[in-house]
Amino acid sequence: MVPRRRGCGGGAVTAALRGAGIGLAALVGTAALWLAAASLIFLYGTGLWGHPLLPWWSYPYAWATYAPYLKRSLPEAVWILSSAIVATVPLVALGRWQWRRWGGLAGLGRRTLGVDRIRRGTTHNHGNADWMPLERAAELFPAEPDPEVGGVVVGELDRVDLGPVARLRFDPRRRETWGSGGTAPLMIDRCRTGTTHSIVIAGGGGYKSTSLVTTLLTWRRSMFVLDPSEELADLVGDAVASSGRTVVRLGIGSIGPNVLVGVDIEDPMAETRLRSVVARIIGPMPRDDSGNAGRFKRWGRTIVTALLADLVWRQDIDPALKTLRALRDGLSVPETTMRETLRGIYEKSPSPLARSLAGSMMGLAAETFSGAFGNATDDTEWLASEAYGDLVSGDAFHLPDIVKGDLAVFVQVPLEALQATPAVARVLVGCALDAVFAARGAVTGRVFFPIDEAVLVGADTALKVARDQGRKSGITLQLYYQSEGQIEEVWGKPGKQAWFDGVSWRSYAGIQNLETAKDISATLGTFGAVATSKGENHGRQSRVLEMPSLSAGSNLNEHEISREVAKPHELLQEMRGDERITLPRGERPIRHGAAIGFRRPEIAAQLGASAYGPRP
Repeated sequence: MVPRRRGCGGGAVTAALRGAGIGLAALVGTAALWLAAASLIFLYGTGLWGHPLLPWWSYPYAWATYAPYLKRSLPEAVWILSSAIVATVPLVALGRWQWRRWGGLAGLGRRTLGVDRIRRGTTHNHGNADWMPLERAAELFPAEPDPEVGGVVVGELDRVDLGPVARLRFDPRRRETWGSGGTAPLMIDRCRTGTTHSIVIAGGGGYKSTSLVTTLLTWRRSMFVLDPSEELADLVGDAVASSGRTVVRLGIGSIGPNVLVGVDIEDPMAETRLRSVVARIIGPMPRDDSGNAGRFKRWGRTIVTALLADLVWRQDIDPALKTLRALRDGLSVPETTMRETLRGIYEKSPSPLARSLAGSMMGLAAETFSGAFGNATDDTEWLASEAYGDLVSGDAFHLPDIVKGDLAVFVQVPLEALQATPAVARVLVGCALDAVFAARGAVTGRVFFPIDEAVLVGADTALKVARDQGRKSGITLQLYYQSEGQIEEVWGKPGKQAWFDGVSWRSYAGIQNLETAKDISATLGTFGAVATSKGENHGRQSRVLEMPSLSAGSNLNEHEISREVAKPHELLQEMRGDERITLPRGERPIRHGAAIGFRRPEIAAQLGASAYGPRP
């Protein structure tokens, strides 16, 4: 653990002043005791004790009265020096005893400076892990944004744990608990090297939204924001619009884009992208799909894919009418009608994919077809809702325009709706990514995708492609999860590691999960710390008719032990709410402050009013 100073505000100030007062009183008392002892010894040795011309009340400070006349006579000088030395001996013994009680210089430092000092070993037998110096962090993440895209704000260049408010709980309503927060330089990833992607793992109360606004106001090109909190557009929408970008807000009851526009039948990737759209509509397959449920789910997906392929490839339908709402309308028919529709697709559809899939279902048994059709209608039921269907079937904007660099889309579907219908987020985010892929690198700047509550989007293939090829496609992802367990739940254990390997950096805030804390502690590494052990022994030996002899001894041993840079309980209990731990690829970890928007004057001046009330 790194050195930490005690706080200097509130209760910490009181404690510091009390400690200083006690130390000063002890020093004054020791000096007075020494002066009295030296004075009494001097008076007794020189025969001045009881002299009629020397008042009794001057005895305690008589040594100080005669000390200036040290050179007046030799006997007087001898007694002045001797009394000073004799009076010092017991104080030295007392001081040595107290010094050993404190543990020497390191212990004294802990008590006088309020610092938890851990001495690092001289060898690297237990590792050499440490936090990244702020100077190196400033080189890696400079404060100046990129002139073309701006950049992603990592945090503030501030070691909160070493500042005067380290022992205080961060309270956004009390400025005295902020320390240097809000005034420290920003740390900005300019998205020039690496994959440019990042993962933020933040528990509740991690100030995710209030930190993200700093990035949104720093980013200068297109962005597609999944905002279940429904407040980011209110906070930054006007400022983003004033920069010349078109701001689109997509919420329940809003008209969204037609997500099928990105499926260009002239593109060799058209069928692949269409299958991806269907996968987002239907959702993930059951983990164990060997039973009837899995079989019906697969056949249901086949029905939806055949209908959608036929719809998109048909030339006799107005392109504006080729929507997911139209797909749902095609499924809202009796089962016998659906069989006839599939037969017609098999015989006449212009889509080879649709004909192939429809043909595979011609011989299905009635029971199997009924189960498949039931799954198809259930999985697309959300499209029948006007509130959801319009979000993915409208004409609010042309989805491929996102690559032009002047479009900011905020998907403001509330969390409760996304939890009930995660397909909305999957379709919107996935199709927006597909639109950028289709541009084949012809992107103005980069397109930023901050995805809050990314667990709801699930393991979408588009996210994996963006992770692995997003740099050349002009995509910068930032996924928000509440714990590492969520990542593992969605992507599996190998998938979680693949994501950690595929991002430029990952950041942790508001850590509340023990397993996450253990993983971070292990990732931070260990170093050799000096451990001290002290021992004392006392003995007494005597024989008949002999004086007893006493013996005493002490020993002090030092050795190195392995010590984590930060233990799990320290991460859970001692990190402030405005602290972050960031792990850049191939670099030492960084402990720094959060770039909370409302406490940075240049950001707060641009923030609008939130529907949830005013910020501190």
